[in-house]
Amino acid sequence: MLVRLALIGMLLALAGVARAESNNLWVMWERVPHDGTASRYRSHLMFDVPRGEAEGFFTGLEPSAQRYGTASIAHDRSPICTAPPEPPPPLTYIDTNGLTAVSRADTLRGLAGVHVDLRGVRGPAGYRSNFGEDAHAFLLRAFAEADIPILTKDDLDTAPGRPILYMRYSAEVSGCRPWSVSLSLRQQVVLARDLTMMLETVTWSGSARQSEEDIEYGPGQAVEDAIKLFVTDYSTANPDPMTDTASGG
Repeated sequence: MLVRLALIGMLLALAGVARAESNNLWVMWERVPHDGTASRYRSHLMFDVPRGEAEGFFTGLEPSAQRYGTASIAHDRSPICTAPPEPPPPLTYIDTNGLTAVSRADTLRGLAGVHVDLRGVRGPAGYRSNFGEDAHAFLLRAFAEADIPILTKDDLDTAPGRPILYMRYSAEVSGCRPWSVSLSLRQQVVLARDLTMMLETVTWSGSARQSEEDIEYGPGQAVEDAIKLFVTDYSTANPDPMTDTASGG
């Protein structure tokens, strides 16, 4: 990643106020991915910094600015476009009349990857190795084969919906329920009746559980089957265009 640090010291005269100047600092960090995606920006904007502190902070960055770029550039006006953004359209509700419920796989359409880390998932007592590590290793292989992107924690800052995939092992309750392994995808969604209300909820889930017909079926196999359910649904909702083209679809 190419990291560019731009620091601008702006002196603004305040009409009607009995002081000579105000000192404002704008520190901007641009992260430029090398995969062709858009740059990402973060900034600190500081108003009315005492002049001595502003000078010390600004001057202290000059050695780095000279090393990686150009230091202390003078400007007659702000070089950064600060025009106010266009106001968003007024919030309203979504009319769901006439819409039909989608399938489980359809909820994954257009999903540009998920954040997932299964290494800390606890498994059954007496499991032969590290349950979470085994699950995560299999998921990495399965996702790589299916070209499903895995988002980092930093990616989540800009990922629509902040999709996170979780796994859980639920122990057997004798006479009540068998053990099971479940996967769930949680995302941020808004209510159709009020778009100002956002919540985190499960938008996809799948599970595999103990089989009375196959006593050899264990939690390790259930993990793989649950992950395969997600891979299958994701691939169904997001078909490879090259495969479709080759098959004449």
